[in-house]
Amino acid sequence: MPTPSCRSTAASSSAMALRFKSIASKIKRAMTAKEINAFSLSEITNKLRETRDQLLHLRLRKQTGQIEKPHLLRSYRKDIARLETVLTAKKKSASTVV
Repeated sequence: MPTPSCRSTAASSSAMALRFKSIASKIKRAMTAKEINAFSLSEITNKLRETRDQLLHLRLRKQTGQIEKPHLLRSYRKDIARLETVLTAKKKSASTVV
């Protein structure tokens, strides 16, 4: 019979697995620069935060050997770079207008 701490660990790991599956299912393909250009500054910032969070969780899963789609690591990194590029360009254009 497992100890209480083992049961709680198993329950928490299954909850984490469900969370990771829901996160991975949100991103189906890479974002294009055209799509990102259509976002406002606040939307880009939120998307950047979400993508960084997803990348962190994916890296953690990679370390534990639970990763199913390793190609997503590269995709998330590229999405972050695209988001940061568009964010910087929009901030520069906003500061030159004012």
